[in-house]
Amino acid sequence: MGVKKLKHNYYQEVEIEMDFSSAILLIEELSGNIVYVYIDLNSNCDFSKLFKLKDIKNVKFIGSKKIFQELQKVELPWENFSKVFLLLRKTNVILINEKNTIRFIREDFEKVEEFKEEIESESIGFKKSVLIVDDSKVIQKILTNLINSSQAMTVMGVASSPSEASKILEHKKPDLITLDIHMPEMDGVEFYKTYIHKLNIPTVMISSVSMNEGPLVMDALSSGAITYMEKPSMEDIKEKSKEILDKLEVVFKSKNNYNFNSILQMGVTSKFNSTDGIILIGSSTGGPQALECVLRRLPKNIPPIVIVQHIPAVFSKALADRLNDLCSFKVIEAKDSTFLEPGTVYIAPGGHQTRLLKRGESIRIEVNDDPALNRFKPSVEYLFTSALSLTNTKKVAVMLTGMGKDGARAMCQLKKAGTFTIAQDEKTSVVFGMPKEVIKLGGATKVESIDNISQSIVTAFNALKK
Repeated sequence: MGVKKLKHNYYQEVEIEMDFSSAILLIEELSGNIVYVYIDLNSNCDFSKLFKLKDIKNVKFIGSKKIFQELQKVELPWENFSKVFLLLRKTNVILINEKNTIRFIREDFEKVEEFKEEIESESIGFKKSVLIVDDSKVIQKILTNLINSSQAMTVMGVASSPSEASKILEHKKPDLITLDIHMPEMDGVEFYKTYIHKLNIPTVMISSVSMNEGPLVMDALSSGAITYMEKPSMEDIKEKSKEILDKLEVVFKSKNNYNFNSILQMGVTSKFNSTDGIILIGSSTGGPQALECVLRRLPKNIPPIVIVQHIPAVFSKALADRLNDLCSFKVIEAKDSTFLEPGTVYIAPGGHQTRLLKRGESIRIEVNDDPALNRFKPSVEYLFTSALSLTNTKKVAVMLTGMGKDGARAMCQLKKAGTFTIAQDEKTSVVFGMPKEVIKLGGATKVESIDNISQSIVTAFNALKK
């Protein structure tokens, strides 16, 4: 078994190709120094001659079980050391010496699901790399300190303009990008659409969450950006740090490689036999793009549709306006005391709760200031629960992509009461949180990919009876 000590350079990444016959050791010496050792089963070398075993404080191992079994023949207290097992077919490993972490690119694991949880939970630090693109030095500093404090992330670069970011991206591919909207040269949305989008890197838009930025944020999300985040300040960073880190870590696990344009090219679905009834939709992370795909494929004559998208107060109108421009029917932000009408989609306003009330044969929207439910305002749970009181009304409820569990329990209740329920599948969900919980609780009559949901809504609605 051959071993090779790698040069310790705090400012240079070392790329190593691994397969079944190779492994990596991270050796922490008593002095605090970290030594990287490459192991090759195809060559011979004396392990003990590379360093003094008595100086070892800890060892972390990355490789297959087969190589670890060979290593155990070396007299070391292995049971006291950290280890991560991977069944590798072939992968490139990058050692980021400055942070003493390892990350994988072009991942190719055998039985990856069996080891995925163990990999992510190991203290060895398979940290995800983040590129910050923002012209504000203050925001750069806040985000850098926050991200580097995480056990899951590390900042690999900072750029103050699109041109600086492009130079970095020519040589390195981060796992995630935070992208400011207002920057010199071009705004972040244009930079995302013209350059970043084709790289297929999960991107979080950084916004001041102002009324003026609403349309820009919606444009970015419609184009493929995963989500948005309010610009943190020095004053509220402690309060919001967990929320920001949670959102970024969820984005790492998100999917943004589904071809939504191909769905829109599929054309409009079949027609509704009647518009007597309602359709309810809940969505969160990845929702704006999913909503666009579903709504744009529905026919012009639709039953009333009420949507809760987790969204700040200043963005809900921008979402409604964008969808209104794209759809063949009317899309508006819901207002209190409005009666539902066919041919109209109602977007629940951000920062408020929205529920439905039966008034004779009509259904009225109530927008109120009730407390957040499941941490959300508007809440899918709040809207869906109110629909339980709409007896003798045809209902189809849909749960689209999103993080968390909001709306899952109410959707189960709706199903039991006779509502046809549809949950988006994992493959096409940007974040498989909310639909996953619905499926787990047995609340989905049908599980569908995003390209089939529009037709399933029409088919199910036409088959329902009061």
